[in-house]
Amino acid sequence: MSEYISPQEKHLKGGHRPNMENAKLELHRLVAIFLSSRKFSELVEDPTGEKYDPILDIQEFESDEITRILLYLSTLARVIDDREERFFNVLATNCGYLYMGDGFSKKQDLSLREACNKIIHATKISGDIDQSTQPPHLNPVIYFYGTTLGGKDWKAELDIIEFAKKYASIACKF
Repeated sequence: MSEYISPQEKHLKGGHRPNMENAKLELHRLVAIFLSSRKFSELVEDPTGEKYDPILDIQEFESDEITRILLYLSTLARVIDDREERFFNVLATNCGYLYMGDGFSKKQDLSLREACNKIIHATKISGDIDQSTQPPHLNPVIYFYGTTLGGKDWKAELDIIEFAKKYASIACKF
């Protein structure tokens, strides 16, 4: 058996060549989930959950889809950033905040690369819920928690809209 080397190899960098159009489609889906969450909550006829409500049933997919999309996008971004030798450091600025220290008292900007790292390595994830409606709906913010290799706890606050904007600005370069 012989190894196949694509003729395109001489024109492109080695490694994975992800389809960035798919990444932009996933960004659209991610933002759409958050923007439609309020409208879904307005359509619910029985917010008490005492009887079957098809809208509540459909809305249950939000969490799984958000997780799937964020893991896909984060892995893809890390592959590209590693291949391009930290290309994101030049273009991708703040898309949230990273909290460290006692009681998460130290706050710093969260870069796109670091956001991807935190998404991938999180041990706990929480959404941001607007409870002014019944049922509540999602705000476009997610909190990720974990521990560094050195044993220090961290919390990342990801602004989904800023994440999508920064990611899209990178995706259009490839």
